[in-house]
Amino acid sequence: MAGERTFVVKFISDIAGATKGIKTVGSDLGKLGNDINTGVGSKIKELMPSFKQMAIAGAAAFTAVSAAAYKAVQSASNLAESQSKVNVVFGDSAKSVQDFAATTATSFGITKQAALEASGTYGNLFQAFGVGQGEAATMSTTLVALAADLASFNNTTVDDAILALRSGLSGETEPLKKYGVAINDVRLKEEARNMGLYSGTGALSVTAKTQAAYALILKDSTLA
Repeated sequence: MAGERTFVVKFISDIAGATKGIKTVGSDLGKLGNDINTGVGSKIKELMPSFKQMAIAGAAAFTAVSAAAYKAVQSASNLAESQSKVNVVFGDSAKSVQDFAATTATSFGITKQAALEASGTYGNLFQAFGVGQGEAATMSTTLVALAADLASFNNTTVDDAILALRSGLSGETEPLKKYGVAINDVRLKEEARNMGLYSGTGALSVTAKTQAAYALILKDSTLA
């Protein structure tokens, strides 16, 4: 029983001490509130909107830096992927495409990554049509440069010109007409025969058709 009484007395004492401590904290908080409204505290209060604006500006700056950093990382990733694509598509001829892409930003206003990506896409298409890697590399870079000229001459975007040229090689000639390039079956056969790729009878082979389309694109875009 003595132990229980001791515990009860100690418990009541602790409660009393805690209550006193809470009152002290409450008093201090009340004093702090008065200080903020008067004297030096009022000056701090006046500066609070400025601190808030600084915090907002800081948050905005952090967001902008974060976005820029993300964009830089993404661009680097895209460039690496395009370079890898060029290496796979062109093999031993990849270096000539890499060297070409290193100059397109200043020569044609096309970023290195965009030039590599477009060249890789053209090269993949040419090889699917039976063109060898070395020749495909030359033809691809030529078309990328031509796309820049066509876009400038016809007041369109380079991306649109790149897509139109790709469509023309695939047999969809309509997009090329706004660039002054008119390809049809009769012209393709005539061009292929002049190039020694067609005997004059029967249908054109895929390779002959692609080579003839490429040649006609270059001829019709001479002005650009």
